Amino acid sequence: MIGFYNFHVPGLIIRDPELIKTVMLTEFNNFDKNTSSLDPHLEPLLTTNPFFTSGLEWKTNRAILVNALSGCRLKHIALQLQTVCDKFSNYIEEQTSMSDGNFSVNIKQLMSCFTAEFVAIAAFGIDGKSFTNESETFAQTVKSMFPPVGAGEIIGITTFFLPFLAKILRIRFMPKNIDNYFRQIINCVLQHREDTGEIAQDFLQKVVELCKTGKDNEVNENAVASHAASFFLDGYETSSVTLSFVTYQLAAHPTVQAKLREEIMNNFEKYNGKLTYEFIQEMKYMDQVIKESMRLTPTIPYFAKICTTEFKLVGYDGLECIVHAGTEIIISTIGLHRDPTFWENPDVFDPERFSDDKRRNYHKFIYLPFGSGPKSCVGMRIAMMQMKAALATLLKNYSIELDPKTNEPIGIHRLSGLIAAPNNELWLRIKSIK
Repeated sequence: MIGFYNFHVPGLIIRDPELIKTVMLTEFNNFDKNTSSLDPHLEPLLTTNPFFTSGLEWKTNRAILVNALSGCRLKHIALQLQTVCDKFSNYIEEQTSMSDGNFSVNIKQLMSCFTAEFVAIAAFGIDGKSFTNESETFAQTVKSMFPPVGAGEIIGITTFFLPFLAKILRIRFMPKNIDNYFRQIINCVLQHREDTGEIAQDFLQKVVELCKTGKDNEVNENAVASHAASFFLDGYETSSVTLSFVTYQLAAHPTVQAKLREEIMNNFEKYNGKLTYEFIQEMKYMDQVIKESMRLTPTIPYFAKICTTEFKLVGYDGLECIVHAGTEIIISTIGLHRDPTFWENPDVFDPERFSDDKRRNYHKFIYLPFGSGPKSCVGMRIAMMQMKAALATLLKNYSIELDPKTNEPIGIHRLSGLIAAPNNELWLRIKSIK
């Protein structure tokens, strides 16, 4: 345990997995509030997100998202994901055909188009046109929410850690134009479904059903837009950043890439060329590859909790610490993920760490890419699903190689205060192997 002060607020950094388990799971009720907070008047669409809420409000909003992302709902979302993968595949084929079978690409921009199109279809029920040259695609519009490093950090630090200053300066994490854009989409889609009598079996329709209020079962459109925005936060930037790091590691480790492609091709043969829900779930080696990449470069570099009730923490060495209400508790994800106490050769990319034989030997609370306990990421399964689908689509017909334009070594840099991103632009070369 390491003590510190965040301005005038006392804090404690914990590194012992058992203490982390205490904070995140066994004594969750004493640490159920995250330090990040938002002004509901400035951020009306984000203040229902489970990450920013606590108590009954957190419980209610999380239950809606969990219900809307149930196992049977994920199977339908997998069908929507196939549409995105077809667009992704067609786009790459167009690019390679215009470039003698290979082309250089900023992989973060490419993966942002993929995750944006997925969110557009799955959460908002629209064609995002993210792989087209149109000027106002879904991807082009929403990227302004995550400005370049520097500006993004100022906005993130102010909105999450200095909310009183954000309120005075009227600084928003979600820009007003994005707020209006999301609301406009939801209003149009819901009006269309009402006019046509369409009842879809998607995430949006389930959220609509869960957000009906009053005797007349009126739809609370603000609540619907808010939960769609939560889907966006869980499925867009973090997934595109993770995919960028994963593809970089595959380019840097061709043996791993070849082994993963073999698994992908075997599954395509098994499922008659169709990227089904079952196909995605069976890719065990891909699961290992993604998890190892998230170990080295987690998109959430730390978790920050607030103690709500005085509590005594006891370390593995017997050291006791009385934690007073209001104390911040910091859990460094990247610190845990690269700690040589827990991981052999922690800076080496090795997917075999997460094989069935090895992963059972690890303490559950030394690996936290999605958090853990009751406040773990609601969108974890859907994030893994879309990342696996993107990689399977890409590696089926193409190889990935490093491009000289990428400045190594690649590390992480915080973006928008909370989310980590590559510290340099990631340029990779995609080559056809058909």
